Amino acid sequence: MVAASYYGGMALAGKRTRVLNIPSPIKDIAFSADGKWLAAASSDTYIYLLDIELKVIASFQGANAVDSIATSPDGRYIAAGCANGTIQHFDLKSRQRQDIPAHEAEISRMRFISNTLLLSGARDGTLKLWNTSTASAIATLQRMAERDQMIWAQHIGDSQEKEVIHRLPHPVWVRDIALYRDHAAAAWKDGSISLYSLADQNLSPIRAFEAHENGVDALAFSLDGRLLASGGRDDSIKLWNVETGDLLAVLAGHNKPVLTLTFAVNDLFLISGSGDNKLKLWGVEG
Repeated sequence: MVAASYYGGMALAGKRTRVLNIPSPIKDIAFSADGKWLAAASSDTYIYLLDIELKVIASFQGANAVDSIATSPDGRYIAAGCANGTIQHFDLKSRQRQDIPAHEAEISRMRFISNTLLLSGARDGTLKLWNTSTASAIATLQRMAERDQMIWAQHIGDSQEKEVIHRLPHPVWVRDIALYRDHAAAAWKDGSISLYSLADQNLSPIRAFEAHENGVDALAFSLDGRLLASGGRDDSIKLWNVETGDLLAVLAGHNKPVLTLTFAVNDLFLISGSGDNKLKLWGVEG
């Protein structure tokens, strides 16, 4: 099979691609820092280590379905975020696994900050910073919002139904995490983005701003850290000034939620992937 994409007449790919069939859906992938291998998380509890030609180097089974995965900068450790809220920490050198009870719901995204510092976000509305060498949480933030919950209660003795509404707290969960040096950005289900400083091994808030209607699914820092790109469930991509929080541009072109973003080629281009089954390459001016 030959895959080819074009941008302004420029061929982006034309080499033969390799397809690897996996028994269950792949929920997340993460490259090693040296780019020589990647880890793939499967919903059937398996984790696959692959070379860049998608040849299986190794595979091992975890204890629960894996929804997110991260690799440490030195390539020794893999963290798998599970549907039951557990972080499975694998040491590839010693072949040991440590299970860390981390969250009370599915872990949606994780990123290694260093070989022993890990940032995780989950559907319980928490964002946590971990010391993986001690399996302890250094810092925890939780986002809660109130929403109307509708309950239908039927009157005794007749067939009419009465609408009862309660305003109840509801977790606002993390959908994506992006890192640049000692800064982290978190994308939240309510459509907001939060920026944090990690300089003191803490989650120190810098600023938060409303970004997209219906939620933010994807974040990416530019390679120089000056720009932050966000992809939303409103089908748009937005470019933000990291220092000021100002909105610089809105990119429209997808007709389904934007699910993944990455900067490339010295920040000249931004690549987006969407639920409309399209990858798009955008020119980014400095």
